[in-house]
Amino acid sequence: MDTRTALDREAQRFELRPDAFERLIRRRDRKERNRRLSAAVLAIILGLLSFVALTRAFGSTNRPADDPTPPKPPGIFSGVGGWIAYGNRWGIWAVDPSHPGDRESRVQLSSIGGIPLAWSSDGSELLISREFWVLLSRRQLRHGEKGPASRRGLFVLHADGTETHLVREEVSGASFSPDGTTVVFAPSLELVRPHLDPGIYRIDADGGVPRLLVEPTSRYLPDQDRSFRTGLYFPTFSPDGTKIAFFDGFGDNSHSLRVVNADGSDLHVLIDNMEAYRITNLVWSPDGTHLAFGRRIFDGIYTIGVDGSGLTLVIPEGENPHWSTDGSRISFEYQGVGRRGELNIADRDGSHIQSFGFAASGPWNPLVQPEPEVAEMPQASGGLTLTWTLVLVTALLTLVVGGLVIRRRMGRDAGNAI
Repeated sequence: MDTRTALDREAQRFELRPDAFERLIRRRDRKERNRRLSAAVLAIILGLLSFVALTRAFGSTNRPADDPTPPKPPGIFSGVGGWIAYGNRWGIWAVDPSHPGDRESRVQLSSIGGIPLAWSSDGSELLISREFWVLLSRRQLRHGEKGPASRRGLFVLHADGTETHLVREEVSGASFSPDGTTVVFAPSLELVRPHLDPGIYRIDADGGVPRLLVEPTSRYLPDQDRSFRTGLYFPTFSPDGTKIAFFDGFGDNSHSLRVVNADGSDLHVLIDNMEAYRITNLVWSPDGTHLAFGRRIFDGIYTIGVDGSGLTLVIPEGENPHWSTDGSRISFEYQGVGRRGELNIADRDGSHIQSFGFAASGPWNPLVQPEPEVAEMPQASGGLTLTWTLVLVTALLTLVVGGLVIRRRMGRDAGNAI
């Protein structure tokens, strides 16, 4: 008997169900489907783990940012980026312009009094004028005291707290060049025996011999039928360092606003023979398009285009203007008894005035104050910690495997039912 005959005889002993082959086919399809589902689940889990590992590795790699974090001021200025520097007889201070009325938020930069005039463009140095009337008490002033010459004049306060004494006499304004290497200044018109003749001078920011840049002019006064030599005051560099603006006049009248090249050439007159008791500061807007100055007794703070157009009174009764770092606001003080010597801030058009009730107007540190650094746990991509990432992966795995088990049981129950 051959093998085939034996198999046929055995097959006749068992009764095959009509759908036996269909059940085998369904079982095969079910196994194939489960295999594919298991492979897909494994691929998803491996892909998720690979993504987490790669993004964590990529996130920990030092790489240049599209928008790098702006540098913060160094040394003693590290906490006052974007703040306003001001001074009095008791020291030099910085105040946060976003906290009006918060006297406790101010930071003392120096215990020696003075009047801050300008910051260097990198926020690492501060120009300070020290005059005897700022440093001395009222009793000392009544007795005619002047104070030692070593404490008067023009100083540079450095980020390490040291100072450089540039000029040993009072000045009527000073300004840093944008690269921080040069300072322009004007000797005070109030000096009885000045060491320097009136004019605009330039000096190296680390000290040296002043060099005359712009000489004063002579102006004829008809009511006195004679000519008088003028004085120059409040020189200020343009943001790009190519121009210097200043006033030419007699200190308390006949003011002429002028602009020259940085080397003193190519003089342009923007306003001629302007009446005012005193000019209170002259500052160039950060975008280089406007100048702002104060007229004491006559009106207040004005802005004017650098081409001489658009003279506008923006803050009535204001004085001592200083532009904010972005040029959108102006800090100032009010004229008059009871309001003078307190910080106020307005939009550049004079609106939305904030009164601080203390401090004073002064130059704004040009660098942006960085956000406080907060210690954080190691994080994976998307801000999730590694622990939470593993928890989520485990939960996903549990859900998928559970779903697979349920699906297999449902398939088995269906097969049994058949």
